[in-house]
Amino acid sequence: MSYSIKVLHFGGQCPWHMWAVKQARKAASRMHGTVETIDVQKHPDLAERFQMYFPFMTVINDSVRIPSPVSSNYLINVIRTGAETFPTAPFSPGPPRRAQEIKPLTAQNVSLTCPLCIPESEAKAFRAKHEWASKVLKKTRGKILGFIAFENDQPKCTVEFLPAHLVPYPLPEKDNTCAFITCLYPSDGSSDYRPHLLEHLTETLPTLGYRKLQVIAGRRTPYPNGPVLFFLMHGFIRCTQVDTITLREGLEDLILMEKTL
Repeated sequence: MSYSIKVLHFGGQCPWHMWAVKQARKAASRMHGTVETIDVQKHPDLAERFQMYFPFMTVINDSVRIPSPVSSNYLINVIRTGAETFPTAPFSPGPPRRAQEIKPLTAQNVSLTCPLCIPESEAKAFRAKHEWASKVLKKTRGKILGFIAFENDQPKCTVEFLPAHLVPYPLPEKDNTCAFITCLYPSDGSSDYRPHLLEHLTETLPTLGYRKLQVIAGRRTPYPNGPVLFFLMHGFIRCTQVDTITLREGLEDLILMEKTL
């Protein structure tokens, strides 16, 4: 039996996508399958078809969808035995902490945020992130992509957003007065800088002409941007459940959250 693997990605938005492509190619080589990489910025119809709300997604035989960065061995196991579907465990963040400094996230400093989630050796992925940011920011107002929290001159957390109409995910609406969080990522679980960054973001967005802020949250896990409870605690409301997906951590519901600015 032959196997086909698609790696869908939102350009270079997430530096993990290149690693995901490598793992897919390794798995395909061992299983005599094929790999196709697709930028959903150019093919939003595929983002809708596969209900993609993550920066990248690995799809096996057009049916099994995996949005987590997983190894080639994991993919081979899924091909052979099917995806596991067990309940997820709730996420417990560290104590809230205010950053010593918050700086705008721009194309010039966006690579500073990559080591928060991927090893520093992935230089090619960092360049792809910079190129993606440079291109997408030409289409936005304000010329910022978000904010970075710093502690002792070290980046600790980042929040990234785009106008909703520039996001290729199958969102219910693409209002140009709506900002959409494409990434909210902490460095570790020892301290939680996300509340401070979110506060700074919601204070800034109205000055750029935005009236509301949306995000996709996991019902219990921090994927793709944080658990539902976190956003409820910071003034968001539940809009709708957009999908149920299998993560490495188990089966998870994805909820569209919204905050009026």
